[in-house]
Amino acid sequence: MTNIYRLSPEKNKTRRKIRTLCLFLAFLLCGAALSFTAFAAETKPGQNDTVKKATVIEVDTKYTDNLATDEDIDFYKFSLTSQGYVSIDFTHTSFNWDDGDPWYLIFYTSKFTKLYKMDIPTKKSKVSTPKIGLPKGTYYIKIGSQDMCWTSRKYGVQVNYTAATDWETENNDSGSRADEIKVNQKYNGALTYFYMDNDVDYYKFTTTEKGCARLTFTHASINDDEIFWIVTLYDAEFNQLTSIDVSGKKSAVSSAYVGIPAGTYYVYVEGWEECEDMYGIQVAFTASSIWETELNDSSATADTIVKNKTYNGSLATDNDTDYYKFVMKTTDYASFTFKHTSFNEGWSFWYVTLYDKDFNEIKCLESTGKKATVYTSLVKLKKGTYYIVVEKDSYSSRTYSLRVRSAYTVKYHSTASSAASGTVTKVKYGVSTKTKTVEQLKFSVSGKTFAGWRVYREYDGKWAATKTGSDKLEWVALTNGKLPSGYSYKLYENGESVAKTAPSGVVHFYGQWK
Repeated sequence: MTNIYRLSPEKNKTRRKIRTLCLFLAFLLCGAALSFTAFAAETKPGQNDTVKKATVIEVDTKYTDNLATDEDIDFYKFSLTSQGYVSIDFTHTSFNWDDGDPWYLIFYTSKFTKLYKMDIPTKKSKVSTPKIGLPKGTYYIKIGSQDMCWTSRKYGVQVNYTAATDWETENNDSGSRADEIKVNQKYNGALTYFYMDNDVDYYKFTTTEKGCARLTFTHASINDDEIFWIVTLYDAEFNQLTSIDVSGKKSAVSSAYVGIPAGTYYVYVEGWEECEDMYGIQVAFTASSIWETELNDSSATADTIVKNKTYNGSLATDNDTDYYKFVMKTTDYASFTFKHTSFNEGWSFWYVTLYDKDFNEIKCLESTGKKATVYTSLVKLKKGTYYIVVEKDSYSSRTYSLRVRSAYTVKYHSTASSAASGTVTKVKYGVSTKTKTVEQLKFSVSGKTFAGWRVYREYDGKWAATKTGSDKLEWVALTNGKLPSGYSYKLYENGESVAKTAPSGVVHFYGQWK
């Protein structure tokens, strides 16, 4: 028998007053709480077991429910008004049940493309999806029980959302659905793994002018030497331009610089070992007219270069080869120079070969890590087309520079009216070269001393001169056999070094005596 205790009317009246006061205080406290945190909601059994009856939920709010039977399914539906990323938390009271996984959670797009699936074990009271980048739109969550493993215990589900324009948006798993990105701006993403459905991420960018590009991939360091990500740069036809492997311990990895023409390009991120951590990806791009343009890996796609101008390039992969083409308009002397930043390796890393139009070898250089600059001797080239091919020996992706230097010939005359002597000096354009002295040439004029050289170049038919009041060298044409008013001849000193006196042709030195 249950004992019922009754209060006196007076005490009962007091109790009612106390209860009313408590309810009022509770109401105030709840009102205050509502201004900071939304209440968790609980659905009724069976009300959300189909897509059409999916419970509409808000992001950043926890909802509770349970699977009433082993065949029960709960659907949830939420919408994003702007691009961002989400993670979904599934919580329950931990319990020990033979290490079973009584629940599963599947995350879908509005078209029911699967974005993620996870199983929820009994002993783990909270399980979360990785961060998943999404465009604005509607999404669904499905929760059900595993075969032969059901529980009616309550669970909680919450969608955590952060608005962001610098995240990938799933499903960007093909070139046609690639996320459009801007160069020189960092973007974030994450690869997801569930059963046999492994994620890949595609990005697309466009350049309006030629230049050089470089991939940089970052992530939180993982104490593991295994390769977790492979990142590849493709052109619009999906020809591979460069690729990098990213290990766990190396939190930032950059590719070689790659010269590219204006156009559309793709970045492809795929997994090797499974890792759902957030990563960062950035395409650094610098507009430049002096970079090679991939794919210049054959004579048909060779980059056209001009003499006396420096060009940059790199072997972007270990099977890359770079072709360059230049034209000699007249028979003349030329050489080429190959440079890179020095590094402490004595091995040969590059072969650089000069060919004629029929690909007969003319000159070949080997460039080691330690030797930052190598160059050929002058070679006489006939009028026509020539090729320079840069290929690997041992492989290095470092940036190199290449320059074809034309040459000019200095001829010496003992006086303004004398014929040239048989002694000449060959000068590679831009390379400081000492000229002959009158003593070496055995030039002399009786009773006079040497005053200097008047210098004339055939390249443009001009003389070395200075304007009155200035020491600046100018190249000036004669008018009626005389320099323009206000100019005087600049005299080169005995044995003076020259470098850029003329791009090619003959430069005449005429002795002046006093």
